[in-house]
Amino acid sequence: MPTPRPVPATAQFFLRGLLGGLIPWENQCFVGTTGPGTWDPADLTDMAHFVLAAWNTEFMPTASVHAELDSIHAVDLSSMSGPVSDVSQAPVFGGASGDPLPFSSSTVVSWLESLRYRGGKPRTYLPPTAKTQSTDGLTYISSYVTAIAAGAVSLRNSINAHVLPSGRFTTMAAVHRTSHGVQLPVPLVVAISGSSVSSRIRSQRGRLS
Repeated sequence: MPTPRPVPATAQFFLRGLLGGLIPWENQCFVGTTGPGTWDPADLTDMAHFVLAAWNTEFMPTASVHAELDSIHAVDLSSMSGPVSDVSQAPVFGGASGDPLPFSSSTVVSWLESLRYRGGKPRTYLPPTAKTQSTDGLTYISSYVTAIAAGAVSLRNSINAHVLPSGRFTTMAAVHRTSHGVQLPVPLVVAISGSSVSSRIRSQRGRLS
């Protein structure tokens, strides 16, 4: 497998937690910034704190009380030796009480791009919620879907409105490294233009460690 090529002015953030206190789960997102191609270490740490806090606010209240968010790992992708930042917090547990849906289940947020790209859409696989958010075990109730959709919009808008300590601006983004199966000389960074939420109960698809 070829070595991943640097992604100009872009950082990757890995959100990490546990299900049932035992099973690790992880999600990720990309954030681009204006200005020079590399991230200042202080900017990266600031953005890690910001993304972690935004997830606490937007997605954890609808997650099962058996899901917790513990930390975030941030990596500057602009070079092979760019800064990294690790931020931990006291566990933030989900707010949906009652028996959880299976830990292998997930709510899927698809992120939209203004790009004619035939590959897969960037997606976020959220931790499971409570069984009360579904009446048939196959789909979610409409109020839950509405809450997740609002959280996704708010997350994108807040990232896009954030200003780093250096004065640089940020944008929630997707990264494409290949086109038609061929590695791009410079990965393509595309701003996220919107989001949609599936009403179907989906699978984590191997995202549990």
